[in-house]
Parts: sequence; structure tokens; C-alpha cells
Amino acid sequence: MDPGTFGAEKLRELIGVGVNRVSLGVQAFQEELLRSCGRAHGVQEVEEAIGIVRSSGLENWSMDLISSLPHQTLGMWEESLRRAVDARPTHLSVYDLQVEQGTKFGQWYTPGEFPLPSETESACFYRTASEVLSSTGYDHYEISSYCRDGFMCKTTSHTGRTSRSMHSGSALPVM
Repeated sequence: MDPGTFGAEKLRELIGVGVNRVSLGVQAFQEELLRSCGRAHGVQEVEEAIGIVRSSGLENWSMDLISSLPHQTLGMWEESLRRAVDARPTHLSVYDLQVEQGTKFGQWYTPGEFPLPSETESACFYRTASEVLSSTGYDHYEISSYCRDGFMCKTTSHTGRTSRSMHSGSALPVM
């Protein structure tokens, strides 16, 4: 869920129809990074959304972060990881930005205009995520997935892959 369009009433409705896990698409905890990738939300909306989830009584919730954003530094990445850990989600997904043709970001992004971190820096971001999250009680169970004990995504734990319902709007076949 986008923290910019997320509210307590929407969460109550979801819980009321049986939803038992939500995922916040935080992406980063720096205003300049959120702006550089065209996110509609800012850090204040992120903090508000985290507060709403934590006060709702919903125990199982997830947060998504993205590394290798334009202008992102290792210090920024470490801050995002620290703030994510401080929020105490039961699950974290950490993705490395991939600029793909045909996507909105791929159409919008101009190489060189907003420099992306190098491959070496991206590898460092990955290692840092693994070190920080593993040292703070998260189990690394897939390339981009970390969870607290007992909160592994059940869809992937049974099949080793994600079902179509996990990615709204996906036109890819389930393999």
C-alpha cells in the first residue's frame, strides 16, 4: 500500500474483510530519494502509515525498501534500514532498483540525468541489508525477503515462488 493513500479507515475495512497482512511501499526514508523516483508520499506520510498499522493491532505487516535509487548513498541506505528495523515490521522486502524499458520509471528515467549507484555500490547495499537485518533478528529466506521468526510469507514457503495474487496487475504467468 502506498503510504500517501493509506489511512486508518482503509485499514479497518481491510481487517474487517479478513486481510491479515498489509505491506507498506515505503521505498526510502529520505525526501530527496522519494521525490527522485516520483513517489506520491513523503517521509511524514510514511511515519503516519507506520503509526496507523502499529496501533491497529495487526501483528503481521511488511515494509518494502528499494536500494540503488538515483543519488542514494550507503549512509542513506543504512538510515532507511535502521528506520525500518525501528518500525518493527514482521517482514521486510529489500529490492535493488532495476530500470526496465516499458515501465513508468524506465520511460521517465534519463541515464546520466539522475546517476544511479554503480554495480559495486549496489552489491554493497545488498551486503549491508543482509548484515543489518540479520543482526537485528530478521531471517533472510529469499533474495529480497527478510522476516521475523514465524512470519515467512506462506505463499513462497510452500512453492518457492510467488503467486499472481501477490503482485497486483502482473501479467506474468505463474511458473
